Amino acid sequence: MIKQSAAVVAASMLGFAAQAQDGAWSVYAGADYVMHEVSITRVIPPANPEPIPGNNGRTVREDGDGNSVRVRAGMWLSEDFSIEVQGSVDSDGLEGNESAEIDSYYGVFVNVRAQPFDWLDVLFPVGFAAVDANVAYLDDNGDFQVASMSEERAAFGMNLQLRLGEMLTDPDSLIAGLGVGLGFMVYSPSGDANVRGYNAGIQFGLDF
Repeated sequence: MIKQSAAVVAASMLGFAAQAQDGAWSVYAGADYVMHEVSITRVIPPANPEPIPGNNGRTVREDGDGNSVRVRAGMWLSEDFSIEVQGSVDSDGLEGNESAEIDSYYGVFVNVRAQPFDWLDVLFPVGFAAVDANVAYLDDNGDFQVASMSEERAAFGMNLQLRLGEMLTDPDSLIAGLGVGLGFMVYSPSGDANVRGYNAGIQFGLDF
């Protein structure tokens, strides 16, 4: 569902940009380095071969962290709102106990922008994300195991973006649309399968 929605939004953005005239549309693209944290709750069945009614075992939360690269592209509908699609292109593999990896990630968001200063944007992305992730852990016998999750849920975050290009050069310069930023994102807020991450990256915007 999320993948199809992202494809529809991306196609719409390209169509609007192709028809844009006299600076009517503004598009952007960016890439971020993400330090992600993944928490997955798994159920350990009862040890008794004839379980007691109501005893469904015990739950254990497995936590792990890792790194990934996120790319994104969007189009501003006004000075305050944009539509944005995101996806992961690279992630660290499982490298031992309490490590985590992002198998795949796609998201579609509405970005709400506040501008407290001319040189700073505060962005609040709200939308939906599809995330597949794994966490490595050691079981009770000390053996290496992997817990997996696949979720499609609401996602949200906050980003601070410095308008570096406008600060360093003329507003009409080619690099005037360069920005650098950092932020935080909750990709899956479920209590049983939670994914969140801190990000830092660059963005480049272009007016049509």
